[in-house]
Amino acid sequence: MKYTRIILTLLTCCMVSGCIAGENGGTETVIPEDIVAEESVRDDVVSGQDLEEEVSPENTDGEAAAEIVPEDAEQNSKETVWPEQTISDAGEVVYEHNEHVCETCGKELYAYYVESVIFSTEVIPCAEQVNEILWEDMETDAQQKEHSLEGLFESYQNEFQAEIETEGPEYACDNYHFIASLFDTKYFTGATQYVFEREGEKDQYPCLEVDFEGYWYSGGAHGLPYKKIYLFDLDDGSIVSVEDILNVSEEEFRTLAAEYTVEDFREDGEKYFSNNEDSIYEDVYKYVDFDHLMYFSVEGVVIEYSPYELGCFGSGFIPVTIPYEELGIRLVDAYGVDITPSDGKYFITW
Repeated sequence: MKYTRIILTLLTCCMVSGCIAGENGGTETVIPEDIVAEESVRDDVVSGQDLEEEVSPENTDGEAAAEIVPEDAEQNSKETVWPEQTISDAGEVVYEHNEHVCETCGKELYAYYVESVIFSTEVIPCAEQVNEILWEDMETDAQQKEHSLEGLFESYQNEFQAEIETEGPEYACDNYHFIASLFDTKYFTGATQYVFEREGEKDQYPCLEVDFEGYWYSGGAHGLPYKKIYLFDLDDGSIVSVEDILNVSEEEFRTLAAEYTVEDFREDGEKYFSNNEDSIYEDVYKYVDFDHLMYFSVEGVVIEYSPYELGCFGSGFIPVTIPYEELGIRLVDAYGVDITPSDGKYFITW
């Protein structure tokens, strides 16, 4: 299964842009001490006792998250307004970045910045397992960007090598810098714990959704935004899919996605490429499945169509909500998780 599809922001959490880029060609990783151990949580992270006023003690031991239910919430009603139940200092943001400048003219040619998040074992059930997965993904992401960087410079060197030897290194500056100012950034944007129940079942499904947003620019009029989402099972810290939560078949899900997208088109058709309902229905039914970009909200599962999928770049991400009752599940509880931001600022100056 693809695990980067599900997206949220029930509660937007603190995010920050990283730190001043290091010297040319070097990378910098900023992490908390003893990241793997339970005592990796910073000294100023709140303890379970400090959380008693906001969260019941049962939620701090990683076993009874499903029991936290807002007292004034009317269950199984999409009109319910859930009270905010934020948890302070549930972890911290970590990041890795690199940038390269031209040795001849000093212009910045490429930069990347990748964030992840380290959750407190005091607050998040199965935090160690979740942290390990998120950390490895950040490292893999940074390595891929480094590899892209190496390939970029190798291709430019091969393309202009003869001219550089005859005209001097300034030739390359004049001829490829205008297309070489590239950057790729990915930021942590929020985390929310959800608890669901399936129709006809007594078991509850506690999960943690962790959201990231990014932007990739490779030249031209604009870059491309992207999103990356993780959904974790809070019983064991493993990655799960939205398919593991919903109580409908993929065929039923495709049909619902197509119907609700057409309904959204009827309300605001200007953001879509097509002006034909049948065409939109067919496109959605054909391409949307459980692996498509989507996230949870208070009202239901939100499918998001990225720029150029169903609409132009100016339309941005197009969200379409399918109510939970249509999907055979109900929301029992939902509360956001605040994260302490990383330090400093990171600048890309071209």
